[in-house]
Amino acid sequence: MALVYFIPGTMCDERVWSKLWPHLATDNQLIHLSLINSGSLQDVVANLLKQIHNHSEGCSFSLVGFSLGGYLAAAVSLHFTSQLERLMLIANTPIALPEEEYQQRQRILKSIGSEGYNGLSSARILSFLDISFHGDNALIEMIKAMEKNFKLSDLKHHLDELSKREDLCDLLAQQNIPTWLCYGVSDQLVDRKKMQRMQKSSNSIILKQILHCGHFLPLEQPEQLALQIRQWLKMSKELADKKVIVGLIDPKSPSNVGAVMRAAGCYSADAVYYSGLRYDRAARFNTDTKQMTDKIPLQHVEDFSQFKTAKRQLICVDLIEGAIPLPEFEHPEHAIYIFGPEDSSVDQSLVDIADAVVYVPTQGCMNLAASVNVLLYDRMAKSKVQIVGDELIRRSRDINNNVKVKC
Repeated sequence: MALVYFIPGTMCDERVWSKLWPHLATDNQLIHLSLINSGSLQDVVANLLKQIHNHSEGCSFSLVGFSLGGYLAAAVSLHFTSQLERLMLIANTPIALPEEEYQQRQRILKSIGSEGYNGLSSARILSFLDISFHGDNALIEMIKAMEKNFKLSDLKHHLDELSKREDLCDLLAQQNIPTWLCYGVSDQLVDRKKMQRMQKSSNSIILKQILHCGHFLPLEQPEQLALQIRQWLKMSKELADKKVIVGLIDPKSPSNVGAVMRAAGCYSADAVYYSGLRYDRAARFNTDTKQMTDKIPLQHVEDFSQFKTAKRQLICVDLIEGAIPLPEFEHPEHAIYIFGPEDSSVDQSLVDIADAVVYVPTQGCMNLAASVNVLLYDRMAKSKVQIVGDELIRRSRDINNNVKVKC
């Protein structure tokens, strides 16, 4: 069971997670962290650190922050090394507020002083939401209700002290913590170019864009966000250091998956991931006779694009026009090799973002497991590190094989 702390956004209470948590609560411990209503931004971060230290008692944890909470989560993460397992920022780029948003907050502060405050207008709320939710009166009223739960002094604190932010992007990119930045496609408050630069300069940052969603991602698209969080929770720090990963798109045959696992063991691959539902339905027929799953991870994944980082290249392997012949291909040090299903091909969306597309030049096509074997052997043969000799033969062959070459 994962321990996950959640930090809310400006003028948001626990209700901001009310639609999200039901999709996560069955197998995770979910803890809402409240924000103190006074002091500088640094004071608020210090209090969050205190809450986490007191509750976690040294146990490892994951951290999620929404909007303002995303920035605070980024700041909190800079104070941890081994205890923090992963970080997710929702609807936030950890930089100073966009000038337009900052000035909007300053105008609200001035109007509070001279005219009082009547709460967020419907027009202001609609500016945060995707157009598909402009008619969702229940959602609009929930956002208004959360704001009304706070005192006027809380609002002033959020709009004033907690709006004074610095750029944390470079510091975040230097961390070796699996970090996902999730945002809605119509969110006007995130800086997409800045996030893309962060991803390119980091080995551990992954961007996730959610369709039909604005700024209030946990309330607009809770099921889609829950799906991303569940996948994020499966990620580990060790993944960043894995050099050779095999990815199988919706494999059809459990015998093929078993043979792929055997190949992974023979050629020292670090992990195998698969997508789709077909293998899960037939996993009991897996023919992994060497029990490689006890040594090499075999895990389900929703999206292979998350494995592409500044350090790891994404290589598609299939009979695709314009691809590089395998004999001519130079393998990168860190790679995930994506293989299409037995009865289809690699998705065009993956081909479009791939660092390279490779094919095995044959007359006709080999099956999935054979293709994986050939590619991994090619990688090993071209590498500078090879183990050869009679000792390897004796260690690898069947116990009934005692044949020798006569001198």
